[in-house]
Amino acid sequence: MSAIDRCDVICFGIEGIDPTALECVQQFWAAYTAPEDCIQAQCAITGKSPIRIASKLSHKIKGVPRTQASGASLVSAFRDSFTSFGLKQARNSPISLEAAEAFSQALAHLINDPACHLRTKSGIAVYWATTAGAAKVDLLDLATPDKVAALLQAANSGDERALGVNAGDFHLLSLSGGGGRVIVRDWLQTPIADLNRNLARWFSAMQIGCAGGKASRPFSRYQLAAAMFRDPAKELEKQPRIMDELLGVALAGRIPSLDLLHRVLTRVRIGAIGGQINIAAIALIRLILTYRGIPMTSKLDEPMEGLSERQKTAYCYGRLMALCESLQTAAAGNQRPNANITDKTYTTFSTTPARIFGRIQASQSHNLGTLHKRSPRLASWFEKQLAQIYDRIPANVPSTFGLEEQGTFGIGYWHEKFQAQPTGKHNQTTANEGAAKDTGKTTDAGATKNAGATNHE
Repeated sequence: MSAIDRCDVICFGIEGIDPTALECVQQFWAAYTAPEDCIQAQCAITGKSPIRIASKLSHKIKGVPRTQASGASLVSAFRDSFTSFGLKQARNSPISLEAAEAFSQALAHLINDPACHLRTKSGIAVYWATTAGAAKVDLLDLATPDKVAALLQAANSGDERALGVNAGDFHLLSLSGGGGRVIVRDWLQTPIADLNRNLARWFSAMQIGCAGGKASRPFSRYQLAAAMFRDPAKELEKQPRIMDELLGVALAGRIPSLDLLHRVLTRVRIGAIGGQINIAAIALIRLILTYRGIPMTSKLDEPMEGLSERQKTAYCYGRLMALCESLQTAAAGNQRPNANITDKTYTTFSTTPARIFGRIQASQSHNLGTLHKRSPRLASWFEKQLAQIYDRIPANVPSTFGLEEQGTFGIGYWHEKFQAQPTGKHNQTTANEGAAKDTGKTTDAGATKNAGATNHE
């Protein structure tokens, strides 16, 4: 017999029988350890009656963000406002001691198993499924390109086995904390196949064209949420509902709120000043618009069917903004001014275009005249591109753009800036895109430099 360690648990048996497995022994110890104030009532979870109900559940849930290290209560009623019909504390929601023990142990397992939860600084979403590994929910926070590509291919081809058809249901419980109490933020139950289809739609909706016509890489839930804040490490923790809402959009196909669109548009307007645009922000804009019934294109010059006339106009105005910026840079000898036309007019042009449209046209005329003296062929290329855009916009300039139209403006700006070039070469912009993969941001230095990199004379 090996030495016994002081941390070992010792059990005993009688003629090969484990006493702790006997129902009569379990009932005895349950009665012996039960609180003195137990009553006999029907359990709200199991429906069993009569069964022992305690006035206060002592089971603590550990590991939930923003809760005490000693654990927090999932069920509590500590104020008079939480009582009814003269019932006190936990008796307002009668839960048997056996049920409380069961859900406490189940939650502890899900919280401690990395394969069974998605964790952020402000909350945790635990999940389980009928068939282990069938749900691809881990892609939300990992977003591995090859696995995302496999999921998209399975959804497009209707591969029932890969999608998890007949694999059962998926369950998710989103939790956060408030001192000594656990807060239930969301609950989801859906077939695994539907969940995987929703995830495929999520990753497809965020694809946005980059330099050379390539699609952007998939983004994690955190990267998309971070695109809405200046300092996500500090600010996002104070807004736990942002991560919850993105989780609901991805897994349940819910429609994202306009608040998300407002936040990301604000960051894009700020980023446009100085040429710093987060590609994840543009991807999030396309995702939000797609879920809200606006089928934005992922690449430049793809058909814009399903868009209203104002949305098409806003998209073309965004392209016009980017083209005027490249024209200004080319006219200046590929030297970016300290404050270019985008820095000065992006916010106004994307929200109240009628106020600034005349100034945009005056800038075009001036820069085209300057460029004609330096490079007539390059100036002709810009004139052709401008003519194509003007052919698609109405004569009457809209006075204002709503949030969804501002979103289409931003995507149009991105498409024109990082996809349309005066030459077929995208070397500098492609390098710029590679840098964006590491930082999440792209500068316009590469794009504007490439705009006139080739001698057209």
